[in-house]
Amino acid sequence: MDRTDRARLFENELDLIKGTQIKDLVVKILNLAPKYFWQIPSSSSGKWHPSDEDRIGGKVLHTRRSVYIAYHLARMEQLTELERDLLVGAMIVHDICCQGSEDEASSTMIPGHGSLVQKKTKSLQNSPHYAEIMTIVQAHMGRWAPVKPQTKLEKFAHIADYISSRKAVKIDIDQAIEEIHKTTKREKK
Repeated sequence: MDRTDRARLFENELDLIKGTQIKDLVVKILNLAPKYFWQIPSSSSGKWHPSDEDRIGGKVLHTRRSVYIAYHLARMEQLTELERDLLVGAMIVHDICCQGSEDEASSTMIPGHGSLVQKKTKSLQNSPHYAEIMTIVQAHMGRWAPVKPQTKLEKFAHIADYISSRKAVKIDIDQAIEEIHKTTKREKK
């Protein structure tokens, strides 16, 4: 899968980001994702995540669902456009190194994999908003990670990731994105 195809998988989610600096940074981070990220099922153990994510591309589906939940948390709490963009951007890239930072995946999810995202993408560290996004990414696993959520954006990232990983939560992602676009159009009137 080439780099253009990678970003295209998250086209609808990237469209939720209004700020071009954040959107461009997220695309660059996606382009550095290990090859396995685009193929693996959502749960390496099969214990967590909905059954439709237990297949090739399941981690991408989980990520898209996490973005949807995070976006709605941002709307519900009336976050600023910048805060929403940071949260959505962080959720798009939160799991790109969940099974390691090399192109071959480890056999299990790596606790604290948020820090691996930062190591993998450190060539981008001087980009605007990089540090803010990485702080959110590092805290997304909540109590199961070395970095615990402190800010509201970190807490929302953890909540979105946790909810989207429950077996009973199956979001029709195409319908969800359509709903967001309809709601956004109504709010602009």
